[in-house]
Amino acid sequence: PEWVTLEVAHGGFATGRAQASFELDKARKHGDADTEAEARSNQSFLTEEGLQELASMLDSGRYQIEFPENSAFLVLVHLLRQDRVQDARELMQELAPYIDDIRFYPTATNDAPSYSPYKVGVTDVGTLKRMLSYINDTAGKRGNTQIHHRDGCDLYEPIQAEAIKLLLASAGTALTAETDKLLLTQVSEDLKADMKRLITRYWVINPVASAKVKEVVDTRATRDPHPVSRHTRKNATTRVLIEALCSVCLLYTSPSPRDS
Repeated sequence: PEWVTLEVAHGGFATGRAQASFELDKARKHGDADTEAEARSNQSFLTEEGLQELASMLDSGRYQIEFPENSAFLVLVHLLRQDRVQDARELMQELAPYIDDIRFYPTATNDAPSYSPYKVGVTDVGTLKRMLSYINDTAGKRGNTQIHHRDGCDLYEPIQAEAIKLLLASAGTALTAETDKLLLTQVSEDLKADMKRLITRYWVINPVASAKVKEVVDTRATRDPHPVSRHTRKNATTRVLIEALCSVCLLYTSPSPRDS
């Protein structure tokens, strides 16, 4: 079926074998003393004990997914928890013909993985092609292109992560029926101080700070602007997050705070 991840040989040719098959899984683990133990069958996870084990993985995050098919049984558990029995039944009907061939469960791990919110991005194909074309065109002219990119990531990615953390700390979970907007909790002075420190840290290295940033920033800080890069564009993730923090700070600086 079209949802199966196929093995790709050198040169980009699909072999027709499923990457998540028990056959290839065993071949990849051959010689590894820690993982060479006989793989469990899919059926062993469809018992009451097996479903409980999957539920425990889902709750703790202590699992690893190598191929999309390895997440199928986690989706099954989620559907059953939501009382979406018909959807769960349809999923199993789709998986049933391959139950002996493809591994539909994840690998259990001792610790939950550490996810970085700034390691993932979404863009359209046209934009990606232009970005790659720009890199190829400038690589020969400027030998330090990769160095600038790496330095930019080192500077801005920690700021992105911290900004997300602070925004989550300031956001409530309720949605109002009238406005359909996320309510902000009353932002404490300590939290607002942390926001302003991060905004200032961003302003120090960013050569294209917006007017909103300048309303909040501590202008006494000594600036050391980094060269203009994708991180400083108007729609850049870091800039959007920082301006959201500015909005929160300015909202609770006003005499009459409002929900936003």
